[in-house]
Amino acid sequence: MAAIITNKLRIFNAMEFLQSINRSAPNWKPNYTYAEGDVVVNNQNSFIALGNISGASTSGLSAGDGGGPTPDTLQDGTVQWAHQGQSVYNMLYMAIGKQTPWLNDSNPPTPEDSIGYSYRFKYDTIALKKVNYSDMTLAIPRINWTSGRVYTMYEHDNPEEIIPNGYVIVASGNQFNVYKCINNQKYDAAAQTVTTVASTIQPSTTGTEIEETADGYKWKFMYAIDLQDSLKFLTKDYIPVKNLLENPVAPGTAAQVQWDIKLAASQPNPGQIEHVKIMPNEEGGAIGGGLGYHPNIQQTGSVTLTGNQVTIAGVDGATDYTGYDLVDLGNQEQFRIVNWSLSGTTATATVNGSFTGGAGRDILVAPGVNISGNGSSFSAYGLVVDQRIEKIVITSTGANWSAVDNATVDVGNVPANNFDGTLNINACKVKPIVSPETGHGFNPVEELGGYYVMTAIKLEYDEQSTRENSLGNLETKIMFPVEDSEAQFRQIAIVADPDGQTQSGSTPANEESYRGPQHPDFGSADEETFDIVTGTGKVLYIENRQPVSRAIDQIEDIKVVFEF
Repeated sequence: MAAIITNKLRIFNAMEFLQSINRSAPNWKPNYTYAEGDVVVNNQNSFIALGNISGASTSGLSAGDGGGPTPDTLQDGTVQWAHQGQSVYNMLYMAIGKQTPWLNDSNPPTPEDSIGYSYRFKYDTIALKKVNYSDMTLAIPRINWTSGRVYTMYEHDNPEEIIPNGYVIVASGNQFNVYKCINNQKYDAAAQTVTTVASTIQPSTTGTEIEETADGYKWKFMYAIDLQDSLKFLTKDYIPVKNLLENPVAPGTAAQVQWDIKLAASQPNPGQIEHVKIMPNEEGGAIGGGLGYHPNIQQTGSVTLTGNQVTIAGVDGATDYTGYDLVDLGNQEQFRIVNWSLSGTTATATVNGSFTGGAGRDILVAPGVNISGNGSSFSAYGLVVDQRIEKIVITSTGANWSAVDNATVDVGNVPANNFDGTLNINACKVKPIVSPETGHGFNPVEELGGYYVMTAIKLEYDEQSTRENSLGNLETKIMFPVEDSEAQFRQIAIVADPDGQTQSGSTPANEESYRGPQHPDFGSADEETFDIVTGTGKVLYIENRQPVSRAIDQIEDIKVVFEF
């Protein structure tokens, strides 16, 4: 049985992991007043306070002992609770460890995924710092736009593994802009065919429309990364990505620009066709664009469009354009020519529709694109150079397309099929590209493959913490050593739900930082509240590095990326 895990599942898992941290809540406390709506975690279960068990008050006092609420016991002191389910990862901590050298400090060994290796890291831990939701983001690999590189264009039937070459990031002032590649083809006059080309012109638009550059590329501006997010989350290998769920109402910001892009993508009908790709011939070689098409006829500002008949002056009387399309370039209306008659150099074209036009119209006669499938209202035409079609221009993107059964550029003198039913080698082969259901730019996370989660933590100087010791006195202690060999670390880890020492035992960790077993002050008398409980927590990630030496005037900016 053949099966795959799709990118959509990977993205779902990444988002769920991120949201599990967003849903983090404080641990239950004894002898604490809880108001209606307060959320707590107790023994990896989430509870919401409903008020006083008597119903006479919106708050109640938790019990002094008994261990707090459970899924089976929802009355705690005078507080009535409702069980919300399990909290898989309530608290995450970034930990540093291993003061002692590797066998070769310049070449650290690869970490092992084993129980014993996790045990060893927990014992070697120097200190831990809480990872808050604001310290995390979804991310995608970083692809800097580089002149001379071929980028992968979006196609609805491409495997999603190629996404990382289908977008670029561009520095622009105090922000970074991200663009999706919509087309990477251009007509080569020397070879007389349409070919894939390298990008040589950097995309620059920040509007809602697809940008076409002179090198043939089409780019869709997806979103901008502002200065604050770039300083926190931008690395040489990854960039942050997000899907906005509500209007930020912040004019002029990167978030507002992204919301405008999202809104513009969602406004048209779903299932649009915003690009048509010219394909190589299926037989007889790689020439794309066909052969034998009549040249385009274009008249500017001199044509009167009246109903279904159009008079065109100054045409070649030897050429019959029956079967071609006539386009009103102003209104983007396009109809098929069903009759073509001549009087000298003046042609009268009858079309299968009725123009709204009027006098002084700009018109074009060109081969039309015919498609069949489950959508509607699509129209497009071909620009002809040397009897070949160099480019497809769309006049209506249509609606509700998800399946295209057939697509041809079929005109009177260049039919798509020969009389015996075989493919006409001279017909231009085209492939309509169906946009994402909600449009390009609606959801950059899904469109660009945001199945990475990045954590970004700064260790600032000695990271002092003030809290109550076991004697009830406030003390300020150094949490991350900055002197001698004790200040060196060689491992970084992400640890979920460790336990912290308390005045009376232990409880799920909730403080901003803790000392680990290898901290020089770990286990000091009357300072238990600063210490982690040795061996607790689930190690989700371990990274071995060359030695890092900390100092009192130093800040370490540590970024960890999970790939789902």
